[in-house]
Amino acid sequence: MRLHRSFPLVLLMVAAAAAQEHKGQSFRFGGVSDAPGHRMKVVRLLSLVNGAATQLVIPNTEQNSPKASPKQEIMDKVAGLQQGQIVRVEAEKWNGVPAVKSIELVDVKPGEESPRGFVFAEIYKDLKTHQQMVKLTKYGEPILVTLPGTKETPDPAVMDQVSKLKEGDVVYAQLSPGRTPQLASIYPYQPPQTGKVQKLEEQEVDGQKVTAVLIDADGKTVTALVPGKTVNKRWQPDPQIQRQAKSLRPGNDVEFITHDENDKTWLVDVQKVRPAPKETTRDRSRK
Repeated sequence: MRLHRSFPLVLLMVAAAAAQEHKGQSFRFGGVSDAPGHRMKVVRLLSLVNGAATQLVIPNTEQNSPKASPKQEIMDKVAGLQQGQIVRVEAEKWNGVPAVKSIELVDVKPGEESPRGFVFAEIYKDLKTHQQMVKLTKYGEPILVTLPGTKETPDPAVMDQVSKLKEGDVVYAQLSPGRTPQLASIYPYQPPQTGKVQKLEEQEVDGQKVTAVLIDADGKTVTALVPGKTVNKRWQPDPQIQRQAKSLRPGNDVEFITHDENDKTWLVDVQKVRPAPKETTRDRSRK
């Protein structure tokens, strides 16, 4: 599904956080096989950033064994894994080659694998900078983000969103890139819905003209407003979601996520869904 495509920026943050914490790195498990010559077992791992494959050997119990004698504690761990699962791996050098030191299954919560899916940990004030910080996790690795606004007065809308969360909540967060990422928005995670765009229109909300996307979802019309904020008495829509909304046309099939607040439904994300390829005469003849 489009809403679950890879998201390199976030995953690079995860990799960097893992390296700083010296707790290894998260990968997608690809299986176990014999190395050439059958003298060692290797674990195949796929990068969460770009899908690139890498292999680590499983150290033998005997240094110069003529055949594979992999460490049993590591074999016991990988025996219970399935391809595609997220694992955290620590590596070490063994006989001069990269090898598995430890491998653990990561407890991934529903929604966490979404590109903007995270788990909320806490909000706190940094004692050195006196800045309000939010700690999120992705696959168990911490990601620290700042709040928009000033040190003394963080953005009240984002603070209100954060104040409603509790530790362990899966959230849908939009991060602005930077040396320390900034939290642009954060909502409790909801699974994507599917529907068909009816039309786009402008609606008045608290005296401001706001873009609304009307979507037919299972026979019910969902009116999803593009979020934003008032700056100098003028409404400034979220630029990314505004672009997504403006790219839509009536009849487009979409996947979308919304958030209900103050009797309004706000658009969190929306992506066009590519129609399934039409069956050709040749396809039908092959059946």
